[in-house]
Amino acid sequence: MKRVFFANKSSGKDVFFRILFPVLITFALFLSSIYLLIIPYQENAMMAQKRVMIKELIESAYYDLEYCHQQEEAGIITSAEAREKALKLLSLKRYGSDNKNYFWVNDMTAIMLMHPYRADLVGKYVKEFQDPAGKYLFKEFIKTVETDGSGYVDYMWQWKDNPSKIVPKISFVKGFKPWGWIIGTGVYIEDVKNEMNKTRHHLEMLTLIILLFVAMLCVYIILQARKIDNEKHLAMEQVSQSEKRHRTLIETAPEGIILINSSNGQIDDANPAALKIFNLELTEIKKYKIWELNKKSPHDEESERRRLESLISDALKNDLIFFEWTFQNFSSESETICDVRFVKVPNDTSTDLRASIVDITDRKNSEKKIIELRNYLADVINSMPSVLIGIDENMIVTEFNKRAEIYSDVEQSQIKGSSALKVFPVLYSIEDQIAESVKRRKKISVEKLERKNDNGKVVFETFSIFPLKAEERNGAVILIDDITKRVQLEETVIQSKKMLSVGGLAAGMAHEINNPLAGIILSAGILKRRLMQKSTLNSRLSEDVGLDMDAFQKFMSNRNIGEIIDNISDAGARAASIIQNMLDFSRQTDLKMNLNSIPILMDKCISLMTANAYNKKLSFSDMKITRSYEKGLPDVPCDSIKIQQVFINLLQNGVDAISDRKDIPDRWEPEFVININHLKDDNIVRIKISDNGPGIDIDDTSQIFEPFFTTKEPGEGTGLGLSISYFIITDNHKGKMSVKSKRGKGTTFIIDLPV
Repeated sequence: MKRVFFANKSSGKDVFFRILFPVLITFALFLSSIYLLIIPYQENAMMAQKRVMIKELIESAYYDLEYCHQQEEAGIITSAEAREKALKLLSLKRYGSDNKNYFWVNDMTAIMLMHPYRADLVGKYVKEFQDPAGKYLFKEFIKTVETDGSGYVDYMWQWKDNPSKIVPKISFVKGFKPWGWIIGTGVYIEDVKNEMNKTRHHLEMLTLIILLFVAMLCVYIILQARKIDNEKHLAMEQVSQSEKRHRTLIETAPEGIILINSSNGQIDDANPAALKIFNLELTEIKKYKIWELNKKSPHDEESERRRLESLISDALKNDLIFFEWTFQNFSSESETICDVRFVKVPNDTSTDLRASIVDITDRKNSEKKIIELRNYLADVINSMPSVLIGIDENMIVTEFNKRAEIYSDVEQSQIKGSSALKVFPVLYSIEDQIAESVKRRKKISVEKLERKNDNGKVVFETFSIFPLKAEERNGAVILIDDITKRVQLEETVIQSKKMLSVGGLAAGMAHEINNPLAGIILSAGILKRRLMQKSTLNSRLSEDVGLDMDAFQKFMSNRNIGEIIDNISDAGARAASIIQNMLDFSRQTDLKMNLNSIPILMDKCISLMTANAYNKKLSFSDMKITRSYEKGLPDVPCDSIKIQQVFINLLQNGVDAISDRKDIPDRWEPEFVININHLKDDNIVRIKISDNGPGIDIDDTSQIFEPFFTTKEPGEGTGLGLSISYFIITDNHKGKMSVKSKRGKGTTFIIDLPV
């Protein structure tokens, strides 16, 4: 007892210097970091945050000025109205906890244009105005804008709306070049200090709580450490006795052997083979209980303990139990898989367990790789777009993929082992080629075989027959590929080449047709004037031949001669319009590429459409226009006239479609939704123009951009508008144009323009 007492005393002093002294040092470092690092850093960060805040507020106000300026440029409002509107918008802006922080405006000549709290300065020349420290602050504003366009300026100024209180202030100013204005707003240093004082107070309270908690934790750790030291000495004595009692293990056994105390799962001893499996020394492994050898997450530790305790209990009841154990030990990141036997070993003092452990990791990994390879090959085969069918020499199906399952009308369970000709009747057409390929062990392909599918549509397929090369196995693998789209694409390419030739021919013919067409239209007008209109010359010539002009004109009217002549003129004018569209479609015009704002171009088109009624049934001004423009959109290099031509064409087509809608739902309102966004990953500006018209049939959407294709009634469209628009976007501007539509749900045109 005396020896243990002095050991504990020494241990207590040791604990004091190992724990308490570092804790005191930690307290000092913690307090120093609070007052020397964290609080100064918070002050700087808060000030930086305020600077960023006022800069972002100025950017927001700057957007209002740009908006008014755009309205001025578009001619929507006058220059004076635009400036008045901008000043009014800025004068109403307030922010801050008391909603008293504000914006002001002066121009580059130092005339104050707007100040919410200093009405006495509005309209006056303030360049020589000084703050109490003698600083010419408005000169500084002008100098900052002239030099950098924007920046920060610090000075003394009245406290918000209190002219009797002058305090330090820092402001951000920015020039608005189109009007020669300077807009600014600022933050009071005193506001920042007050917020920082609150933060400092919170930090001090939090620090005090943390220090109290750490002090209590320190006391608890010291007490626990002394307790652990005492338990350590007792454990060492027990280990010494256990080593003498349990040196019965066979050191040369090929399998790992561990002795386990069945009452608590503690490991008492282990042989070298077991130590090698767990990569531990004998002194290390004896510190653990059997379930603690598996490095699990805290969530899984409890379930691992319960599982092994249950297995120990079963071994004690049945004398012997087998199981497989997958674990990750503390010295390795890889998993180890073992076959384990728990055997009950009675002795004089307690009932122990012997665990015999055999490492089967390599065997399991090999099995796993085989399964993974098998699954991988199955995934590869099933992910193939082709139909894959494996057959033997008797044309019996041995393998097939998911595509083949869909291709066949037979249930999956009945495919394998059935006749390939029965399950896949299409193979009757190539039965001879299959037999030849299997016999000669040679690949055979059957190209572009035509047939009708279940829906009655013509499809084209290619069959590839690959014989099996193994000597002990006869058979083949058949691949069936649907090449219908490829055939259609080839036909489309051929058609496109024909259209190019037709376009060139049409352009040449258009010039030749224009001259006689102009003669027809002119002659029709002259014919109507000479036959249907009263004139001195007509009256004189009719008297010369003894003709009553009034009776003659009445006869002509009764025979609808005037209407017939008008029809001739209208037909000629329509033919001239078609010819002009053909010329526009075939003619390569010079582009005037400049940087343009797509939202501004779109707004101009909407304004133009609103001012000019287009559709007889429905005016564009009756439409609801919903705009969604992303802020900060980059300008796009484009020909503004041609891009507006595309926008107007799409809007006009939308109005036509909406006006023709017959299945009108309840509470329906004609509407366009226009979205413009910047896709940064692709560096493009995407324009979406959507209407809630009747939509387009899916079969028509694939042809909508082809020349002369139209969904309108005969005589109402040339079929060239969308073709020309598509050409402008894809060829002239190297962009993309597509359409999405669903019958009864409206239509969306999507345009991508590269930035």
